[in-house]
Amino acid sequence: MDIRNLKGIGDKKATLMHKLGIYTTNDLINYFPRTYEKYDEPKCVSDVDADTLVSVRGKIVKRPLLKKTRTMTIVTAILVDDNGDMVHMVWFNSPFMTKSISVGETYIFRGIIRNDGQGKKLEHPEVITLSNYRVLQSGLKPVYSLTKGISNKVLSDCIRSALAEEVIVDYMPKSIISGYNFSDLN
Repeated sequence: MDIRNLKGIGDKKATLMHKLGIYTTNDLINYFPRTYEKYDEPKCVSDVDADTLVSVRGKIVKRPLLKKTRTMTIVTAILVDDNGDMVHMVWFNSPFMTKSISVGETYIFRGIIRNDGQGKKLEHPEVITLSNYRVLQSGLKPVYSLTKGISNKVLSDCIRSALAEEVIVDYMPKSIISGYNFSDLN
């Protein structure tokens, strides 16, 4: 089935999918991730090394600040973790972040931590609520090769939609599927 027949995929999105070699729902279903991300238990700031991908749990202690320059907007916030350690966070060209995070609220921030000489800093971290983070910890998040205009979330949603529409023929004998406890393709 042509991918344009899937809900949410019009001509523009289909053209972007074509850049990835995806023309049919079968192509979409067989477009495998290049890697997977695992969401580990959040760590304290003092326990992480610089230049590593980390999840930190903590509270926002001051109202996020928005600074505009001629070419970009910069949002900064300060996070204090469960041990009282502080980390500065910065988002570029994301003014909506000032309304996305609230003072006194606890979040999980996930990103690459840097040490710039003035302390530890998270640049453009992902902001996740505690309940959503628990859901993410229950599995692996696929990471796909992408093209401009198609995000990982959009591609995952399209694949989910294609799997709901398409019936996959499993050529593996039933005795092998049950004998090795394989899951059903559908």
